[in-house]
Amino acid sequence: MSATTEAIAAGSSPARGRRGWSRLVRRVGQSILQLVIVVALIVVGTAVLVRLVPGDPAQAILGMQATPETLEALRAQLGLDQPLFSQVLNQLAGLLIGDFGTSMTSDQPVFFIVGEALPVTLSLVVTGILFTLVIAVPLGLLPAFGVGLRGVRVLRMSMVVLIAIPSFLIGIYLLILFSVQLHWAPAGGWSGDWPDTLRYVWLPSLALALFMTPIFVRSIERESTRLMGEEFVEAAISRGVSRLSLVVRHVLPNVLLPIITLVGFSMAVLIGGAVVIEALYGIPGIGSVVVTAVGQRDYPVIVGVTVFTGIFTVVISLITDMIYTIADPRVRVQ
Repeated sequence: MSATTEAIAAGSSPARGRRGWSRLVRRVGQSILQLVIVVALIVVGTAVLVRLVPGDPAQAILGMQATPETLEALRAQLGLDQPLFSQVLNQLAGLLIGDFGTSMTSDQPVFFIVGEALPVTLSLVVTGILFTLVIAVPLGLLPAFGVGLRGVRVLRMSMVVLIAIPSFLIGIYLLILFSVQLHWAPAGGWSGDWPDTLRYVWLPSLALALFMTPIFVRSIERESTRLMGEEFVEAAISRGVSRLSLVVRHVLPNVLLPIITLVGFSMAVLIGGAVVIEALYGIPGIGSVVVTAVGQRDYPVIVGVTVFTGIFTVVISLITDMIYTIADPRVRVQ
């Protein structure tokens, strides 16, 4: 019996199963504690860094013609006349009751502003990951399909070239090709109505996908190359199993485990990478909100977006860990 089979068999015993799930519960508790710490650090760090940036939010709101009296009144209204420590404590207290504050410029709740922009960014990120999987999984499985060493080297070199190209440059190339030359997609903008949104979302999502594809391809290619040297794969080949059946039944299920981790990692990375793509394509997502808020020194919006992003990252990490634990019995018996 192989080590993997023994681990799976051990994971099926009731005692080992209960210990495995108790470990999962502990990991959930640790992730929740991590979430609280991350949110506190984000609020403190963002508040300090943003206030170190030159510029006066009150001046940015009222303009250069504002009188000193109106500026002081607005600073008092916004709480900017208080010490930095007091401002941070007020923000943390508000977060505990779900109050993310109010925008200094638009006078709208930050929760509402982020709630409008977040689904737009998430649609880009999710579609980008789907594109990444469609492109990367077949390319990464080329060694399992019998591609020789020369073909693998060409694949690796292509991925090195692709990862060296900045995401904004990829977005510009795609924009010129598919929008300007071929007219297959709009040159920018956004539509909130489905399925018309698909016309706007696929091209920027493809730009995000090409940004992450080399990482997926390299990981899948390395794992599939390793698996081809395993005894169970060699035994399947000796039994005359076809190459397609070998890949689908033996290689792909084992490759799915690192893919789970990569998808969770990509969700967090692409949230940040979407800022550049959204600015390039004129998409009203989180990136556009951040750029506008930084330009206007809108502290509550900056802190709100950063906190939302931090919470999202920690939650995705937790979900990824849970899925990986459920999918791989060997993790539950460690």
